[in-house]
Amino acid sequence: MGEVGRPGVLLLTGSLGPGGTELALMTLARRLRARGHFEPRVAVLGGGGAWAEMLRGEGIAVTELGIAGPLRRPRALARLLRLAALVRREGIAIVHTFLFDADVYGMLACRLGFPRAVITTRRAIKAHRPHHLRAYRLTDRFVQRIVANSKAVERFTVEVERAPAAKVMTIPNGVDVEAFAAGSAARGRGVLG
Repeated sequence: MGEVGRPGVLLLTGSLGPGGTELALMTLARRLRARGHFEPRVAVLGGGGAWAEMLRGEGIAVTELGIAGPLRRPRALARLLRLAALVRREGIAIVHTFLFDADVYGMLACRLGFPRAVITTRRAIKAHRPHHLRAYRLTDRFVQRIVANSKAVERFTVEVERAPAAKVMTIPNGVDVEAFAAGSAARGRGVLG
């Protein structure tokens, strides 16, 4: 269990470098924490970098697992066991994965870590990545929900990846409208010269 009995949610990613998926993950972690119903944690397969430090500074735990690398390597089982141990040790109720490596590692490790639910996110059409399609076809059975960020990605996930339609739903990327709120026209003119 997370802090004060709140269910722990592990947001698992392959990267916390600058990027759209990483920004979406950070926003989700912040919003989950602000709402207070869940205790978000972030885990990165490799290293975390500056964005990991930013999240830690905001009170969101970030674990750098140091387990990046293909599953076909000999140390893959040890890596999966380390991730499963984290899920069990921290009493994680929900694991939500982002990006291909984290999706596959997460879905397999969760079979050993026993969270109540596994969610994965599809954010791109990977028609030219046949090894991704094969991996997803094998691991989709281990998730309760697949979240697509657009109807096109949802259609691809169901029709080409062959994920069960009942598991797939679309939640478009959110936009923080406050970040684009109107400011001072005079200040804007000054900045632009």
